[in-house]
Amino acid sequence: YLYIGVVFAFAAAIARHDRTNPPHEGSPNDNPSDMDDIEMGETPPLHRIDDLEELLESFDAYDRLAMMDEEDFDDIEALAMIFDQHKRKRSIKELYERKDWDGHRDHLIRTNRFENRFRMPPDHFDILLDNIREAISVDFARSANSTAGNDPIYPEIVLAMGLRFVGIGSTIPDLADVYGMSDASARRVINMFLDAIDYNTDFAELQVKLPDPTDEAALKKLAQKWESKSTAYELFKCNLGCIDGWLPRTEMPDVTNQTDYFSGHYRSYGLNVQAVCDPDLLFLYVAVAAPGKVNDIRAFHRCKGLLDWLDALPLQYYMLGDNAYPLSRRVLIPFNGTEYFLEQNRTYKIDFVTIRFSCA
Repeated sequence: YLYIGVVFAFAAAIARHDRTNPPHEGSPNDNPSDMDDIEMGETPPLHRIDDLEELLESFDAYDRLAMMDEEDFDDIEALAMIFDQHKRKRSIKELYERKDWDGHRDHLIRTNRFENRFRMPPDHFDILLDNIREAISVDFARSANSTAGNDPIYPEIVLAMGLRFVGIGSTIPDLADVYGMSDASARRVINMFLDAIDYNTDFAELQVKLPDPTDEAALKKLAQKWESKSTAYELFKCNLGCIDGWLPRTEMPDVTNQTDYFSGHYRSYGLNVQAVCDPDLLFLYVAVAAPGKVNDIRAFHRCKGLLDWLDALPLQYYMLGDNAYPLSRRVLIPFNGTEYFLEQNRTYKIDFVTIRFSCA
């Protein structure tokens, strides 16, 4: 009631002073010196106030509350009853049956579906869980208090939902149904998982970074791993990675330039992502480079960090890309057009395709 009382007192003070201080003859702005006659702490009449800030500075809520009589408090009580009748009623919490993780895990392993669902074997799942557990753990006491009897959402469930969301494209409603929670809770779980992955700086396998261009030993080791993928002796002995573009599909964005996000090639809204991987299919570089309408050449030239890294490499090193990229000393692409069918290009063509498809 205190809040209502302060507001009521504020309005009453304006009205009371307006009644007891009638306006001057003529416009109040004709005689601005009238404001100088008001004593410190006294609320000026509304018709003589140039701005609301001056009124607020001179308004003393406690003083006005002390001046209120019984009729004023009756009015406050009536206002409180009106607010109580119209305040938003909180929806009743629904009970959800959480998924038994141990039973769920054992069932997926017995039926050989664990790796298909989470894109990794159980032992790798456990390693990842151990390294991000703290970031995806909830406060059990607060969770029990806010979920009205529902069991807490354990880290294993958060990781499982996150991997299915990014790995096999499961939707929020599907995940909510499978793991026993509301859509809102499922959305919070996915955001928690994504934050845990994005902001992790300790787990080496989660760090996406290009090798130091000045570390000759690291560059040579990476190039040798790529060379082991090649069937043509020393043809691609200085390759450091394969680059490609990807369009993650999205809903139509709520922006003014919606058409910039629509890919005519894929007939879908999305984003242009540029990525570089190593021979073990681990990402060395990932960038959301442009809206989906932008082609790979333009998106590639927006990747300043990658371009700077390529420029800093020793002269013998390069990457492999497809024909969407410009041919240069740093990016090799396959032959196209009539050159594709020339016999002298056959070895290059076959080995290039072998390496590229090994990373597809």
